[in-house]
Amino acid sequence: MDKDLFRKTLEISSNEDLFQFAKLLNLRVPGFRTVTLDTMRLQRPKLLQALLAPRNFVTYMEKVKEHAEGNSTYQEYTAEQLTAQIRNRSDYLLRVIAVLIASNDHSLLQKAHDIFNEIEKSPSERGNEEPSTLAVTESSKNINEELQQLNLLLSQERKKLKLAQDKNDEYKQKLKELQKELEDTKSKARLDKKESDKRCRDLESALKQSEQNKEKVMDELNRAQQLLKENAAEISRLHALCMTIKEKPTASHPNHDALETRQKEAASLSNEAPQKTKVLMIGNPQNTSIRNWTRFDVVIIENRDIETKLNEESLQGIDQVWLLSYKVPARQQSFVQNVVPKEQLHTFSNFIEIQKYVN
Repeated sequence: MDKDLFRKTLEISSNEDLFQFAKLLNLRVPGFRTVTLDTMRLQRPKLLQALLAPRNFVTYMEKVKEHAEGNSTYQEYTAEQLTAQIRNRSDYLLRVIAVLIASNDHSLLQKAHDIFNEIEKSPSERGNEEPSTLAVTESSKNINEELQQLNLLLSQERKKLKLAQDKNDEYKQKLKELQKELEDTKSKARLDKKESDKRCRDLESALKQSEQNKEKVMDELNRAQQLLKENAAEISRLHALCMTIKEKPTASHPNHDALETRQKEAASLSNEAPQKTKVLMIGNPQNTSIRNWTRFDVVIIENRDIETKLNEESLQGIDQVWLLSYKVPARQQSFVQNVVPKEQLHTFSNFIEIQKYVN
């Protein structure tokens, strides 16, 4: 296929001839919905470019070959006969040249060259066909118009680019503000963490001090309990001494004064010794510190034994009844409140309240 000959034929063809050829092959021009004679002046450069594109040239030549299969006259006529037909109808030029080129026959290809050379020598004899120089001038004019359209399109694209750049600058500024806000938030978070850590250290120090104070109090309590035990032992000793005296001493008795002094001391210590409060505790606090209470004698009733062991008999000799509401279910609390007199009942909601009451 002689692509160069086909290109030359396209260049000397008029707009109307190109339109008829495009209509014959149902060609489409990029950027246009349809090919029309009115718009061919604008479509011509792109139409030529589409026809000569390597990807399209072979395809269009195949369409030309299919069209020529039902019309073999172009191949049977001589070059002179075909030239005469073309001079009468200029739109035949493209068809004839395209059919002869598409055949890939050397003799037909030579016939196509002969026809083109003859037509090119005498363009004025081609009836309505425009001279080749006029076609070139018109093609140049079309190119200039296309350049104007491209410049207009370029101007529009530049405006779009300017808008996009402005938008990009706006986004950059917004991003900068967000980054600053993020840094401020991080800085505030670090400051808050620093204050929180200081608060934690203060609380740990206070807790440590509290533990130390607790140890001091426990030491004092242990000393007091030890002193109480010593006093109790002394009282027991004095009571035992009193029991050994079988007869009342007289003034003449040699140990009368010593015995009388010891009896007075024993009576004084006996009166000073604290009496423990008998407590019936409803619910087990599960805390071993109750063993160290010196003013209370505590008996514990477990939850499972409340309804069987709590009665008037079990309350005899009891000074107080302590109800641990945080250990005893609500239903059993109601049972306790119905059995125990109000003036005798004390309710505690946690062990801290018990400690405060005991101390």
